[in-house]
Amino acid sequence: MTYVTDDLAEGNMLLQARRVVLTALETYGTWLTDDVSVPRTRIAELISSCAAIADDVGLRIAVVGHAGDGNMHPTIVYDPTSPDESERAHKAFDAILDIGLSLGGTVTGEHGIGKIKQDWLAREIGPTGMRVHRQIKAALDPDNLFNPESMFSMRPNQYEPAAGS
Repeated sequence: MTYVTDDLAEGNMLLQARRVVLTALETYGTWLTDDVSVPRTRIAELISSCAAIADDVGLRIAVVGHAGDGNMHPTIVYDPTSPDESERAHKAFDAILDIGLSLGGTVTGEHGIGKIKQDWLAREIGPTGMRVHRQIKAALDPDNLFNPESMFSMRPNQYEPAAGS
């Protein structure tokens, strides 16, 4: 569903609903969320794809975000004490990021990469992009003191083919 309004009071009410959505989802379980950004013209496809992924993995997925810039926050609700649900939540997370890329988007927006999306950064920008990122990091932080291994490893990973491949 999409809601649009020109009424200030109604707009404030909708913004308040957006602000409390994660708290509301906690009544159903723990959530796994991050951001994926897609072109604004593809937001509906992302939301529809998340609904299909939710059906596939048998978990609740809510999507909230910033329609003005395509920065969306798919939120997967699951029981972290269940190994099966945890596995399905991570399968859904990967499927959502894959859809984001296929829609011409990126695996991040305002929240960055962090440890959970390191492999996805490598998939998105490829070996040349990763090499440049590492070179910039090494130039600015030669002793690797600032948040080491947080956004990417200083060593290539499985998603980066060897040079010349």
